[in-house]
Amino acid sequence: MIDDRALCERFPMEWADRMWGLNDPDEAPESPAKRRVMTAAGMVVCAECPIRMRCLADAIVNPERHGIRGGLGRLPRQRLGTMARAAGLDMSKRSAVIDVARWLSDNPGLIGLARDAEAKGRADRRRREAERLQEDRTNASRRRGGEPNGSQGELNI
Repeated sequence: MIDDRALCERFPMEWADRMWGLNDPDEAPESPAKRRVMTAAGMVVCAECPIRMRCLADAIVNPERHGIRGGLGRLPRQRLGTMARAAGLDMSKRSAVIDVARWLSDNPGLIGLARDAEAKGRADRRRREAERLQEDRTNASRRRGGEPNGSQGELNI
C-alpha cells in the first residue's frame, strides 16, 4: 500500500511547526540561524512529498502569511500566483487548487524560477542594506572630521 499522506504529517507537531515555519517567528524559541536550518530541512522533505503539488497549489490559491508550503516560502508562492493568473488561471473558481496543481505539474521549471527570483531579491536586499550601513559609517566619520575609510590620515611633521 502506498502512503499518500503529506510527509509533514508524519512528524511530531513540534518538529513540523519548526521545520515548516508554522509558528510565529517572533515567538520561535530558537535563533534565526537555527530556524533557517530547520526550514531548509523542511524544504528538503517537501521536495520528496507525494502531495507537494497539491500542497503548493493550495497555498497559492489560499495564501498564508507564514511558513513553507509545497517547499516554498511566501514570496515565491506569491510570484507563482501572479504567474498563474497571467497564464489565465482563475483563482476564484472552485477547481482552482486542482487547476493550479495541474499547471504546476505541466510547468515544473516555474517553481525553480520563482525560488531563484526570491533568492536574488534576498541577495539584492542584503547588498543594499550593506551599502546603506557603509554609507552611514562614512557619513558619521565625516561628521566627526575623520577620513571616510576610518583612518585618521597621516601626521606630517
